[in-house]
Amino acid sequence: MKKWITLGLLLFLIILLSCEKDHYSDSIIGQWRWIKSTAGEHGGAVTAESYDTTHYIEFNNDGYYYLYDNSKRQINTSRYELSSDDISNTFRLLDTSHPDYLFRYTIKEDTLSIRCRDCCPYCEIDWIPFYKRIK
Repeated sequence: MKKWITLGLLLFLIILLSCEKDHYSDSIIGQWRWIKSTAGEHGGAVTAESYDTTHYIEFNNDGYYYLYDNSKRQINTSRYELSSDDISNTFRLLDTSHPDYLFRYTIKEDTLSIRCRDCCPYCEIDWIPFYKRIK
């Protein structure tokens, strides 16, 4: 009898641990508030506090991206397309003058960082914006 109880508990734990976790926290879907931009991996930072302003971005499930100003007035919208490979997660804004720009993004806890090396091939500084999840 003790073996069956142990086996049942072990089977229950295996099923419980193998359940797929909620990937919402890893998803770019949602609303994000800009908090800072850094100059490359090791450069200085420009923060929302230093400019006394911010902006917001939103990625919806329906494939639309929205950009809002500080007063949450919509200033831009575009369709977007998500993709990923072994190296990173990416998105591409489709309804822009540069739909070939590929944005790589990383989400750590509730912070989203976006990098676009192709966006300014002649720029000396590679700015990386960071956003906090608000919804």
